[in-house]
Amino acid sequence: MIKQLTISNFQSHKKTELSFDDGINVIIGQSDSGKSAIIRALNWVANNKPSGEAFRSKWGGDTKATLSTELHSDYQQTVIRSKEKTKNTYSISDPNGITSFASFGQNVPQEIKELLNFSSLNIASQFDSPFLLAMSGGEVASYLNNIVHLDKIDTSLTNINKTLKDEKTVYTRVKQELEATQIRYAGFDYLEKAEALLIEIEGLNEEVFERSSNLDTLHDVLKSVISCQEELKKYSGVIEAKKLIIEVEELEKERIDKTTRVEGLKATLDYITQCQRELKKYSGVKDCQNDIYAIEKDIIHLDQRQGNLEELKNTLGTLTDIQTDLDWKKMKLEEDKAKFEELMPSTCPLCGRGD
Repeated sequence: MIKQLTISNFQSHKKTELSFDDGINVIIGQSDSGKSAIIRALNWVANNKPSGEAFRSKWGGDTKATLSTELHSDYQQTVIRSKEKTKNTYSISDPNGITSFASFGQNVPQEIKELLNFSSLNIASQFDSPFLLAMSGGEVASYLNNIVHLDKIDTSLTNINKTLKDEKTVYTRVKQELEATQIRYAGFDYLEKAEALLIEIEGLNEEVFERSSNLDTLHDVLKSVISCQEELKKYSGVIEAKKLIIEVEELEKERIDKTTRVEGLKATLDYITQCQRELKKYSGVKDCQNDIYAIEKDIIHLDQRQGNLEELKNTLGTLTDIQTDLDWKKMKLEEDKAKFEELMPSTCPLCGRGD
């Protein structure tokens, strides 16, 4: 509660002291006696208005306004508002000491506000209407709300309504965005099927990898087969050689037969020769001479055939070696072919044709 106001060098007041009583205090006096200056001084302390230097007295000196407050009889506090040439301060003086405030601009330090608890409700000028009586119902309600702090509820309701409105706006916008997103992403409904297809593709990739490994093996086998085929080309006359072997075998049989015959003929020739010797002793030997010449030609021809037969024997040995080598390569080829057919799938991986 404000108990006293002291003014120094403020407009027309060089030094003025006013004591206030409980309740309503009225300042009266003649015109231009300084009543308005007292109100300005009180407002200057409580609200830091007016600003500037116009309110300072023309005779100069430091301007000071002091408000004394009393919470109870044994504890008094004094608010001092001072404006000097180089200083502009607020101070609080109490039994515990003095607290000063500077560099507060056009505002009032919060500690001063809390101590004075002074507003426009606490002061009225001579031309102001009676408090509340000349106000509208809304203004009266606003003041009453401020008194019982219902303004906080109104502010809260206003904030809540604003928040609800903002949230509804956000909800509408998000809903529209969600619908737009759903429409935009409707084209991705195939992703589930695509995932299953991806799994299938991964399985196919594994199968392709396995078949690729088998294909590499098949390539190796194919290279081996081609190598064998190239090797077999060296023995392209094997079929003819088989025929030749058969012919040689037949010739061998013929040779044996003819050798037997030759041996018989030799024995016969020996006998004939002996007979010729004997025939020389007899007439008509010349008649047998032609037959003997023919037999001798046959013997020479048989000797030549015997030489050819020896060559055929040698050729037969060579062909036998070739046949042995061919039989081994045929067996190896059949093994490679069996392995190739085992690894080769039903559908050719190279041309795509089946069996």
